[in-house]
Amino acid sequence: VRHLVEAHGGSVSAASDGPGLGAVFMFRLPLDGAGRRLLPAVAGKRAALPGIAGLRVLIADDDADAREVLRMLLEAYGSEVVTVASATEALAGLAANAFDALIADIGMPHQDGYSLMRSIRQLPLEAGARIPSIAVTAYASLRERDDAIAAGFTAHLGKPFDPDKLIETLAALAGSVARDRQSAS
Repeated sequence: VRHLVEAHGGSVSAASDGPGLGAVFMFRLPLDGAGRRLLPAVAGKRAALPGIAGLRVLIADDDADAREVLRMLLEAYGSEVVTVASATEALAGLAANAFDALIADIGMPHQDGYSLMRSIRQLPLEAGARIPSIAVTAYASLRERDDAIAAGFTAHLGKPFDPDKLIETLAALAGSVARDRQSAS
């Protein structure tokens, strides 16, 4: 929460009168559009990760709140983000547009993230078969990480995820995208 609120120019605070007496969490966000300015700490991180600005990212997660948090975080670092709520929508999005990376949940109804990745890896190369991908999921055990990698995900992060780790992982994937583009030229 702190990372997202500060990235939009706001602040977060918490207070409690003691054990068993509850807690109050407050956040303030600017209403004048100042939220588009990044605080120095976020701006410094953004400058340190040149490969993330302009990165086209597809996010597939059936949880609307999770999609929104991921979208806000990545857009704060300059990525272009499209969100979808299912594996079916993700496949349709890949068919219609070129993306540099995919972030997907594993536990989606009808078609889970494992099946989504196996379907993507069967696509023709020009249709996105090699898209770098991150599983961001509550399925976070070592076995589930291995299952995600075996299904075709490039990386795996457990929920709740560390925003800095997600950005670092995406930046590393962006570097591989840039290298692939250079070798194709």
